[in-house]
Amino acid sequence: MADATINVTITQDPQILATITQTSIEATIDKAGPSGATGATGAPGPAGAASDTAYDASTWNANTDAPTKNAVRDKIETMDTAIVLNTSKVTYPSADSTKVGHITVTQAVNLDTIESDTVTNNAKTGITAGQASDITTNNAKISFDSTSSTRLANTSGTNTGDNATNTQYSGLVTNANHTGDATGSTALTIAANAVTNAKAAQMATKTYKGRTSALTGDSEDVAVATLKTDLVLVKADVGLSNVDNTSNATERAATATLSGKRMDQRITSAASYTTNTGSSLDVSTTDLFVITAQAGALLFNSPGGTPLQGQRLIIRIKDDGTARALTWNAVFRALGTPLPSITIISKTLYLGFMYNSTDTTFDLIASAQQ
Repeated sequence: MADATINVTITQDPQILATITQTSIEATIDKAGPSGATGATGAPGPAGAASDTAYDASTWNANTDAPTKNAVRDKIETMDTAIVLNTSKVTYPSADSTKVGHITVTQAVNLDTIESDTVTNNAKTGITAGQASDITTNNAKISFDSTSSTRLANTSGTNTGDNATNTQYSGLVTNANHTGDATGSTALTIAANAVTNAKAAQMATKTYKGRTSALTGDSEDVAVATLKTDLVLVKADVGLSNVDNTSNATERAATATLSGKRMDQRITSAASYTTNTGSSLDVSTTDLFVITAQAGALLFNSPGGTPLQGQRLIIRIKDDGTARALTWNAVFRALGTPLPSITIISKTLYLGFMYNSTDTTFDLIASAQQ
């Protein structure tokens, strides 16, 4: 019988297109047996007998008898059954479909041979053991996510192990010489005096840099109280060797003898006062009150401060060439010598007072006129 032709086409479509097309199943069926011999004048002889043997896979190819319609039908039904049975084997997952879709068969192939070759190559024949190991190890590395794929696509340049030859790194300098506060090309060194207070760690108020912890270590922020304790100062350290550790009250109550010492007078001096002495006359700061050119009438106010019993106050006054009237607060009291009421033109007048805490008065005990 005539051969049946089956064409298998696998295309590059992302979805597998495996179409088994029976382009032609053609059988030339000789419905009649071979013609009998023709008599010279008689009718044709009876038709030869045709074989109606059923299809038998084991004898079909060797049978040279003309096939009957039944035999051809048996063959077609057998092929149809085989095609139906093959339905579960031509369906691929989408990933496999994509892979197979990129295979193009341009010549007749024997699929059984391809399958056999593939099975045989599972052992990676034809390559070295190292190459086989590399292929096996690389199984987990042949997949890229979209981010990795983008990075790989953006990689350019030629890198032979020396970044200087890569166009992406050609501007880099190996071990550049750094300048500024930190200098050097390999191990960087901080320049002397480069670490300013602004660059050091911040400190709490009223603390000072030091170290109170034992052994050598980093600097610490030391509180004022700790600093005082650590200094262990004595009065000689601050130039007070002759100072006794006594209270002011004790010192005032103590008896001291001065020998060969001079007591400097506390002096308040002015040329003139407008109408009164105001707050300038203060016995806590003044022993001698001087007026050098009084230019108008003047009232002596009660002295400020806290006078002590027997404390002395001397007043020296002179006008500006015109006699000036003088008046006195009641705290000033005359004893035998009257309080002056007017200056003598251009003449100096001395008045000596002593404080009487019993009567709360400044008593005039001496007066001298130039």
